[in-house]
Amino acid sequence: MVVAAGLIMAAVFVAFAASPEPAVRMTAAALAAALLVDLFVVRLLVLPALLTLLGSRAWRGGSMGARPAAGHAGGRRPAAERSRPAGAATRRAGVSPRGRGRGPGHRR
Repeated sequence: MVVAAGLIMAAVFVAFAASPEPAVRMTAAALAAALLVDLFVVRLLVLPALLTLLGSRAWRGGSMGARPAAGHAGGRRPAAERSRPAGAATRRAGVSPRGRGRGPGHRR
């Protein structure tokens, strides 16, 4: 699929190479050549060879792709929790364990 799209792009660049304007012609020829090298040399030869050499290490996720902890942006605790030690109680005064607030007029 990628090769087919690249061939179509190369055909368009070759069509631009038939332009009477020399700058357009040189740019189109250079783009077509670079695209064909990318398609056939890099994607069909170099990339599969590199993946074979790397083996399973090629498919291992790095730290940049790691997901943050659930419920926290960027894997960090919210600012209100960062001031407390990690094991400290997180229950705030006036809030029931179910998360419903008890305002000043709340009756039991």
